Amino acid sequence: MNASTIGMTTTMPPDLWRTAILYDHKDGNEEKLEKQYLFVHNLLEKISSDREATENLTQHAAKGNVDHDDVINGLLCKVLMETQRKEAAKYWYYLTMVTRDGMNAVTNTILSLINSKFHRLNDIPRLQCVFVANEIAQLQHTKDVDIICSLLRQIVGGDQSERNIMLCEHMLEMLNQNYAWMSQRPIIIQSTVYTYLRILQDHLAAEYVNLRNKEVNFVAKLMRDRWDDCAQIGKEMVRLLHALLPIREMKSILDDIINRPGVLSPSFGGFLSLMRVRTSKKFIMNRIHPDLEKKIRFLLNTVNKVKVGRYQEYLYRRHLSTAASDTLRADIVRFVCTCIHPTNEILASDITPRYALLGWLLILPLSGSAHNAATNTYQINAALYWDWFVYHEQTGMIMDIEPGLLVMYHNIRSKQLTSKLLDFLCRQIREFPTNFQQQFQLGVQASFTKLLSCRVVQNLAPIMETTRNNPELVIMARASFGKHFNCSSSDSGAPLPPPIPIPVQPVPAAASVLEIAVVDRIARPKTPTTQHEPPEHETPTIEDDSDMETNKQNEEHASFSDDDDDDEDETITNTSNQHTAGDKRKNSVATSSEDEDGGGDKAAHAYSKALKKLDGTFQELFNSITTSDDSQDHCDKTQKVISHALLTEDWDEDKIGAFSACLIHVNNPILTEFTLNDSELTTEYLESCVGNSMFLIFRNVWDNRRDEEPFQILLNILSDMYSQAPKIGYLFSSISLS
Repeated sequence: MNASTIGMTTTMPPDLWRTAILYDHKDGNEEKLEKQYLFVHNLLEKISSDREATENLTQHAAKGNVDHDDVINGLLCKVLMETQRKEAAKYWYYLTMVTRDGMNAVTNTILSLINSKFHRLNDIPRLQCVFVANEIAQLQHTKDVDIICSLLRQIVGGDQSERNIMLCEHMLEMLNQNYAWMSQRPIIIQSTVYTYLRILQDHLAAEYVNLRNKEVNFVAKLMRDRWDDCAQIGKEMVRLLHALLPIREMKSILDDIINRPGVLSPSFGGFLSLMRVRTSKKFIMNRIHPDLEKKIRFLLNTVNKVKVGRYQEYLYRRHLSTAASDTLRADIVRFVCTCIHPTNEILASDITPRYALLGWLLILPLSGSAHNAATNTYQINAALYWDWFVYHEQTGMIMDIEPGLLVMYHNIRSKQLTSKLLDFLCRQIREFPTNFQQQFQLGVQASFTKLLSCRVVQNLAPIMETTRNNPELVIMARASFGKHFNCSSSDSGAPLPPPIPIPVQPVPAAASVLEIAVVDRIARPKTPTTQHEPPEHETPTIEDDSDMETNKQNEEHASFSDDDDDDEDETITNTSNQHTAGDKRKNSVATSSEDEDGGGDKAAHAYSKALKKLDGTFQELFNSITTSDDSQDHCDKTQKVISHALLTEDWDEDKIGAFSACLIHVNNPILTEFTLNDSELTTEYLESCVGNSMFLIFRNVWDNRRDEEPFQILLNILSDMYSQAPKIGYLFSSISLS
């Protein structure tokens, strides 16, 4: 007999089980746990000694893997259900004596309960999970770190309920008891410090003084003892410490970070080095409860922006309606900025954009007192712009800073939100220590520069225009933003403009298809196939006062990479850089005029230099073309080059330029000699013309027009070829118009 054959009415009424361990209805896994519990409960019901109990349990567990798991999980449930610590320790002893798999079944079950069922557990099982975690830590099991980190995540920010406070206290007590064990595990140190620095914000009231003192003493000791490990948390630690300035011990640590870094650790580089360390996503996600994370991801990955209102109302009622939950908003803002990077498909769709959710959070009234509201408003703004102050193009991630600009842009007329955010940026630069203010000012300016170069918005004039009615803000913005403020018309007194549609350069009526494509690409940066579409297509929510129709007419100007890993960077190509590089290449590539003027040696040198930038396969293929005398053979080998190009990944600007130069060089005689005889415009004549190898690139563009990645590669190559040899446009227009 095993757990699957035990009925529900043996010794325990089912309603007692439900109210004792789980809320709401039970799913299949919960019913299985219930049967396993009843199975073990019946085995131990008439046993009087520990020896008899272990022998009986071991006998059943030895029957097979299924029976073993039934016994182990049943004993685990007995531990979770037990209110007396002595009895819980007895069942845990039985469990350690019976297990035959190195406690793997136990750790798997407890992890599953913590990660997916913890919010449904009753008070006793919740706290008994801490007891189980303590025992597993003492056994130094391989999954002890996972279990502790999962439990830390269950401490909910912005929740002052008794259940949450009890969990804080029990986790703190358990970690104190295992201080030596924890000191050998940096990830536990970092997760603990980050969690309690954040949770301390919820315990500043006088009624939590005893708990707060315990938390402060524990965290301060841990930070000073293990600073080198704590410093790996990065810049988020500074933001959290800033919120705890009323606490003397936390203020002292922040003061040491700024003024006396050697006191904390001889190897510590100081305040600026700490601010330049990017905080791992796992710490930021640690402050978002799994249930809340699921809702946010659903909203930003699935919900249409037109229907987002009722989902926002639900989110408010469920998680943001209390005064205590005001501190949770900064956690959500930070999570959305750093952990949710939309894919190409989402950016191009009608799904709710990130800036809409963030703008709603910033406008949503706070429920606490005026003092607490001011503090929480600062924390929310800091969460939105914290990456701006230390942004550097080489190491920063544009998707972290992009929402901050779009929130400003799409809320220009919304309750002065944009001007308040500009005011925050200006004042926060001055809040930093004097000797670091210039670096943080440069970080903000670098953020504006990068966002403008990637066309996240067309220009900053509408944003800076919001400062015109505040002379003090005008002065601060001019000093803080430099050229980015001066590009606006804030001093002119002109009316506030609507969001500006991005202009498209005019094309002559008789222009060829190729010329149209190239002019269009001049207005739009090259878009590698792995990059995302721009956020401009995301129209605002109810709170957004921008013209929705105007936004729909905006062209797509930049695309952003979707990074899930801390070390990945966005690769976004700048149009002006393309043209500068294209012009330089144009001067270095052999053209027909150079050949006519005796520049053949120079052309050969440029070809050799470009060929060296390509891989060995390309070099062999191009060299084989140069040795071909037969027209058909020339076409076949050119097609092989183009086919290999379509199979090649990681195209960058230099590689495209080198490939284009080589393709032009091997087809230079055709470019030089080809002319269209207007008197012989027959079908046969035109077919013979397009049979030349130079026209293979156009044929491949047409053949791959429905396949996005090859089509984009070919357009990039064709655009670069046109910038080096403009006659290509004439050739194509002559054939197409004929």
